[in-house]
Amino acid sequence: MRQRRHHTLFKGLINRGKTQNVKVGGALGCNDGEVALNWALDGFGILLRAEWDIARYVRSGRLRLVLEDQTPTRADVYAVYPQQLHLSARVRSLIDFLVERFTHIDHLDESESW
Repeated sequence: MRQRRHHTLFKGLINRGKTQNVKVGGALGCNDGEVALNWALDGFGILLRAEWDIARYVRSGRLRLVLEDQTPTRADVYAVYPQQLHLSARVRSLIDFLVERFTHIDHLDESESW
């Protein structure tokens, strides 16, 4: 966590097909997403978070979107495991759970979260 006047760089935002970085100044900064989300909810600034993490707050009006013309680069999720002919039941169960969970993840254009 850092305090005082520092710039935060939102890297890899896409605007009209061009990737760019946006520098934002502020008195607070941190590398803990939950802390940053709570600061934003308390009115202390802006943050860049995954849509599924903030959708309920945007829908409720506790957060609002800014820089809407900027699209963050994708942050895909991968399950990495050893390639084997037969997966263990635990690994198969975990993969099935992750696929199901990320299929029903919360989005801004959906009325309810999973």
